[in-house]
Amino acid sequence: MQQRRLPAARWAEDQPALALRNRPIVGLQIFEGWKEVGANKWKGSVYDPEDGTSYDIDITLAGNDLTLKGCIAFLCDSDTWTRYRGQ
Repeated sequence: MQQRRLPAARWAEDQPALALRNRPIVGLQIFEGWKEVGANKWKGSVYDPEDGTSYDIDITLAGNDLTLKGCIAFLCDSDTWTRYRGQ
């Protein structure tokens, strides 16, 4: 099985992490710096290997739903993942 590599064309020439562009995506740590800020609530960052940028996000766990919310300036978006319980 061939491992997918980060797309070099998406990196800016002045990207400080240029030396990291050839890392394989399999096994790449994308969640970093998580701190618990309340009951079932955390703050940290998520790394996007497509553009080489880290984003600050909030995570909330409510029952079987894990919601990730991030904002850039005043634009915010969220995504909810539901726990898979099998068949």
